[in-house]
Amino acid sequence: MTGQPQGPSVNPHWDVSFALKQLRGLQSAGKLLVEEVDRHFTQMGDRGFAAHPEARGKATAAVMVVSYAAEFALKTLYAQTHPRENPKNLGTHDLAALFDKLDSAIQARAQAYLETLPVLGNPDWLGDQPNLRRILEEDRGNFVEWRYVPE
Repeated sequence: MTGQPQGPSVNPHWDVSFALKQLRGLQSAGKLLVEEVDRHFTQMGDRGFAAHPEARGKATAAVMVVSYAAEFALKTLYAQTHPRENPKNLGTHDLAALFDKLDSAIQARAQAYLETLPVLGNPDWLGDQPNLRRILEEDRGNFVEWRYVPE
């Protein structure tokens, strides 16, 4: 991990304190990008993205940042709850698989937290009742699949 340690970590392989600070920045960037993409959808509809490569670029960036932040958050949770194990050794970017590695109590707390958050973007994307496991299942490979969109 880059940067200087910010104090003792519960996991010698992962600076949890530093990771949490990075996650705050990723959360802010992701929120801004999602709001911008939602504004493009509202103003132009789906056809607008084909006509405006900049808007398409922002959509790609939003998916990338949010997917990376989700992966980083799941690995940080894992580091906090498995202090002797290195999250880097999980060997996957699969969001659903990473979530499944967490203890059931942590999964339940993450689900409860999701239910307190405001919905960004189109509320229809989450359905009637947001289910974190379902969301991670549907978006499990976004980071890997979207990082080379221009190819």
